[in-house]
Amino acid sequence: MSQQPFDRPPYLDWSIDRWKVGLVVVLTLLLAVTGLAQPWSQPSTPAEPPLQPLEPLPQVAVSEAVAAPTLPLTLAHIPPNAVLPARGLSTLAGTAAPASQVEIRLTRLPIPGDGPELEARGPAQELATITADGAGFWQLPLETPLPAGVYLIELRELTATGEERGSLSVVVTVLATGSEGPIALATPVIQAPAIGARLPGDGPLRFTGSGLPGMRVRLYINGRQMGEALVDHQQMWQIELAAPLPAAGYVARAAALGPQGQLLAESAPVALVVEPPANGIPAAFGPAPAVPLQLSRWGFSDSERRLLLLEGMATPLATVTAWLDQVPLTVVNAGVDGRWRLWLIPPDQGPGQVAVSTDLGERVEVFTLAEVRQTEAATALTLPPPVILWPRPGQDLATRRPLVQGLAVPTGQVNLQVNGITVARIRADAWGQWAYRPAEALPQGPVTLQAELQREGLPHPRSEPVRVTIPPRL
Repeated sequence: MSQQPFDRPPYLDWSIDRWKVGLVVVLTLLLAVTGLAQPWSQPSTPAEPPLQPLEPLPQVAVSEAVAAPTLPLTLAHIPPNAVLPARGLSTLAGTAAPASQVEIRLTRLPIPGDGPELEARGPAQELATITADGAGFWQLPLETPLPAGVYLIELRELTATGEERGSLSVVVTVLATGSEGPIALATPVIQAPAIGARLPGDGPLRFTGSGLPGMRVRLYINGRQMGEALVDHQQMWQIELAAPLPAAGYVARAAALGPQGQLLAESAPVALVVEPPANGIPAAFGPAPAVPLQLSRWGFSDSERRLLLLEGMATPLATVTAWLDQVPLTVVNAGVDGRWRLWLIPPDQGPGQVAVSTDLGERVEVFTLAEVRQTEAATALTLPPPVILWPRPGQDLATRRPLVQGLAVPTGQVNLQVNGITVARIRADAWGQWAYRPAEALPQGPVTLQAELQREGLPHPRSEPVRVTIPPRL
């Protein structure tokens, strides 16, 4: 069978349309190159350059735009106005920004009650300049423990370029005896977070510590009230903050409150850092606003017109100094709540210009002793009642001769009563501490203890009654 020739379609004639085929091929290639051959392409816009691999995004929010929070300057382990036992201060330690310089000065002050003989005030002694380590801790062991006396410890923090970053002053007393007194007994402790802790900024913050059972504790952070708690029977307290803290460095303190809400003692500071949250920029949370130096009242607190009381307000933890005729008499730290109180034993004669000042450069000229002696109302000042710190209300005692400890007006006379009968008259020391162990055994069963402040011809403020039980077996 012979092969039949291939029948071509009428629209394609190789002999006639060869040039057409070539034109179609050229146009197709051209359209493919320019992107016009695809019906979904956008021929009117120029082609974009190819994408480059993405660089890791810088953590501007937490590491570059805002400096990482650092530990504030503190003197750790020592509360303001602390009263320590003999040989109880052999090391100074605290916190500061990493690698910063901490200058430490020490001044010996006159002991309260020594009167105007102030030559005992020693010159400021430059102890050392310490470099904080990479975690923000510094420490200075003393060659020998500080002897008995009152001291002003001044710290000054400097940057690597010598600029002052911060400063603080702490008043501390070292006793001649080796036992702690009622002030130490009343002082609460913050156990957690630990000093130097770095906490996440996006979670709840819980503070725990110890104190006297039944005592109310108030938590301050950077001078601001953050909550209160009652110490349980296991001597523990706990406060959880209602909201997270912004990222920053903070100083936490716990204050023990008396029955009338007065501040009895406060803890040593705990410096900590709240880290920035992973997705946010730290917000500002500064210290409590400064409080101008104020003198709210003054006058003699005893009928003998021997003990002169000054009290007022100042920036929390500022160092307040009382002056007599341009000579410093005594020094105290304002409390974390800004309140301060000073007692002076002025000379019997002479006009005596009295003034108060702070380490922030404030000074108030108050009055002359001649003026206050002429004021009949000076002896009618309302004084805080004594406080019984130990034993605690509701306690079952293990002895019939318990050591009763408390606080009162410095050098004031305290009458201790058992079931309404005065069993002892005790003189408080220069810091208001008093203690007494009954010479005779207390009766078995329920016992009510109460203390009153003796003031001749004046009202006798009384403490809250403390009811305890002495078991029959004792």
